[in-house]
Order: sequence, then C-alpha cells, then structure tokens
Amino acid sequence: MQKRRWNTANYAAAVAVALPIAMLLIFTLLAVQSYREQAERAEQQAMANAQLVSLQTSWLVTASQQALERIHDRLEREPFAPDDAVLAEIRETIAHLPGDPQTVVYDAKGNLRISDTSSFGPSNISLLPYFQALEAGLDTLIAAVALPDDPDQTGFAIARRLDSDGAFSGIAVIVISDSMLAGFARTLKLGAGSTLAIVGSDAWLVSRYPSQAEPLHMGEYELFTEHLVRNRDSGTYFAQASPADGVARFVGYQAIPGLPLIAVAGIAVDTMYASFWRSVLIVLGLLLPISVALFVLACMLWRAATRDQRAQQKLGAALEHNTLLFREIHHRVKNNLQAVASLVQLQPIPDPVKQEMARRIAAMVAVHEHVYRTDQFTRTELSGYIEKLVADIVTGFDTNAQVQTKVKPVIVHRDHAMPLALIVNEVLCNAIKYAFPDGEKGTIWVELAPINATNARLIISDNGIGLDPKVNSTGMGHKLIHGLATQVGGSYTLVGENGSRFQMDFPIEPLSDEEGF
Repeated sequence: MQKRRWNTANYAAAVAVALPIAMLLIFTLLAVQSYREQAERAEQQAMANAQLVSLQTSWLVTASQQALERIHDRLEREPFAPDDAVLAEIRETIAHLPGDPQTVVYDAKGNLRISDTSSFGPSNISLLPYFQALEAGLDTLIAAVALPDDPDQTGFAIARRLDSDGAFSGIAVIVISDSMLAGFARTLKLGAGSTLAIVGSDAWLVSRYPSQAEPLHMGEYELFTEHLVRNRDSGTYFAQASPADGVARFVGYQAIPGLPLIAVAGIAVDTMYASFWRSVLIVLGLLLPISVALFVLACMLWRAATRDQRAQQKLGAALEHNTLLFREIHHRVKNNLQAVASLVQLQPIPDPVKQEMARRIAAMVAVHEHVYRTDQFTRTELSGYIEKLVADIVTGFDTNAQVQTKVKPVIVHRDHAMPLALIVNEVLCNAIKYAFPDGEKGTIWVELAPINATNARLIISDNGIGLDPKVNSTGMGHKLIHGLATQVGGSYTLVGENGSRFQMDFPIEPLSDEEGF
C-alpha cells in the first residue's frame, strides 16, 4: 500500500479538527479542577462554620451556666419569691446572652413558679425527661424544647437543679431560641440551603438553623455511624441527603470541648454548584471566543491551502505536459538531424567533406539527445555530455593517439550547449587529424572546469607536432571556432609551440544545491 503524503491542506484540516478537541479537553480539565476546588472550598467553609458555632456555643453555655448559678444563689436566699425585684434581677443576669433568652423556674413538683415571659412553658413539667433527670440528681442538662410563642420555632434549654437545705427544690431553665443560630448565619452570610446545627452526644438534634419543628434523632445517620466513630473531634464529609430535609450538603462537624454537644455546619451542594457554574461560565467566556477564532482561522488556512494545492497540481500538470513537449521537440530535432546526416552521405561530394559534416551534425545530435534524456531544458550540465561527445569523436577516427579527459561539472545556458559542443568537436578533430602524422603515438588532453562562480575554462591540448604557421588561419574551421566562441561570449587562445594548446574562457551559471555534486 502506498503511504499517503500529508500536504498543507491536510495539516490545516487536521488543525481545524484538533483545535476544538484540544479546547474541549482543556475546558474539561479546567472544569474538573474547578469542581474539585469548589468542593474542597465548600468543605473548608463548612468546617470553619462548625468551628465558629462550636466556639460561640461553648461561650453561650458557659455564660448560661454562670447565670443559672447566680439565679440558684438568689433563689436559695428567697425561694420562689415572684416579685418584680426577683424578675428584674433574673433579666439582668441573662441580658448579655444572645438568642433572645428566656428564663423559667419550676418547683420540686414541676410547677411553673417564675417566668420572665407570660407565654412561655407548660404549667407543669414533672413528666418531662429532662425534669426527671435533674430531679434524680443530675446537676445540669441541655435539651431541645419547643417555643409556645411560635409552633414552628424551636430552641434549646440549659437547665440546672435547684437545692435548698440539701434537698431538691426545683429547676431553673434558660431557653435560647434558634434565632441565635440565625444570627450566626447572617454573620457568616450563608448561601441558600446551608445550615447550622447543634446536636447532642445522645444523637438528638438540640438546635438548628433553619428551625426543625419535629424532634429528630440522628443515631442512624452517617455522622454517628461512620464519621464520629473514626474521628470524634472534628471532620468533613459529603452527605447525599440530610436527615432533616433530604438536601445534599458538604458537612463539617466539631465536638464542643467540655460539653456533650457537637456543632454541625452544612454547605448546600446547590450553593457550591452556583459558584462552580460561575467559574465555568468565566472559563467558557474566555475559551469559547478563542476556540471559535482559532477554528475559523484554521478553516481559512485549510481553504487557502486547498486552493494552493489545486493550483500547484495544475502547475505540476502543465509542467509535466511542457516537459513532454520539450522532450518530443528535442527528440524530433535529433531525428531530423540524423536524417540530414543520412542525406549528406548520399550527396556526390568528397568523402572527407562528408565525414567532416557528419561529425558536426553528430555533435548537434548529441546535444539534443542529452537534453531530452536529462530534462535539462533551460540549463545544461556539460560534464557527462562532454565525456560522451569525446568518446564518440575518438571512435570515429583510426588513430594511435590517446585522449584523456578531466571534466568537472559546469552549468551553461541551454543556448550555449550546442556551440560549445561544436567547438569541442572542431578542435578535437583537428588535433586527432593533424597533431600526430603518419600514425604517430601521442596524447590529447580535454579539460573542463569552473575557474570561479561565473566562468569556466575549456582546454584541449596535445603533445604533437604543433601548429603549422603556414596553415591559413582564415580557414573554415578557424572561422567556425571564432564565431561559436563569440556566440557563447567566450575568449580563446590557440598556441602551437611544444604541441598545440586551445584555451577558452566562457561564462557559466551557478550550481544549485541539488547540482553541487
């Protein structure tokens, strides 16, 4: 199978296809990285929120316990004195606490005795678990409670056992609503769907923002079944569905030191997605115009390359056609010259004249043959052609002289090839015929070489008898050589001492890298 060669149009088309794919891959990688960063940021934010809730709750519970201790001391002096002075002192005690705190006091039978709000609390709580726990000897307790002022609003109670003369005399309760967590949420600027919560170590939900109207036990939830088992102090995780409302969130939790409470904060996945999609849109806003521009540019390059390729194909076809025409022309000229040579042989003229004309015609035939065989239609490299011409000339003579050639690559214009061939033919034939009379042995040298970047030198010399000064320099051969040398723009000298030496300098064309041999 022939291997397909890629051209500029193929590369441009490949670029046009590869660019959108590359940009899509880049966008996908950036999107995945952005998603991971947003998820990691959401977990970090949830953990930071949980730590803040833990810190604030720890301070709130400690402050509430101190307030309850002062209430205990006050009531121990004057048990259940419901006068304005007692209420004022109680209100002053809890005034610095957040979350709109309310205070109530129950006696040993669970009856409501003191309240700083007329609408809070049942009149008797003797059957409630947290009252019974304190009656049984527990000193303090924290529990979730409902607020009668608003059925949808919940809170948590911090209760303390009251004693008088060493005996149980009732309990004092500070109730803090979920508005405390709502204040934290406003401070933290939580997004939609995000939550804050306080959970007891017994897995009961103590307080939550947004409020949870119904009691909720989280013992079967993954916070208690998995994460607190591995790390009781703090951690983060992704919750597929909240036990309170079923919403997926990134959750951070922090155990509150010294208290049976756990602060929990959740960042809604939708909130994280909103930030993620903002990042995606920003990236798209940057990449999409660049991708479109690159794609359009690649398509334009492909169209231009396709047009160039078609033009090159047409030029190549035209060049091939012209090459065939030139070959045919030179072939026909060669054949016509051979026909002329045959006609010359039929003419009733002396044989020496016939042979002289035949050699000159053969030199011209050799030029045309060399041109159409090598496809050198504008410039001709002479070295191989001169070697063959010399060999053909020597073959046509019965001589004892040896002909040695020393030919280097030389490039000439196409119009100069034939005159140079005729000069070589004329000078070499004269040397073979006249330098060694009576079959004497000798040597003839044919040399061709460039002398600089613009000129070359042709030397044909022998060690024969030299030139006869009586020979008429106005003969046909000399006239032919002079005319041909003028035609190629050359200058020559002919010396007849110690043999003969013909030397001609003529212009050449520079070698290209491919022709440098």
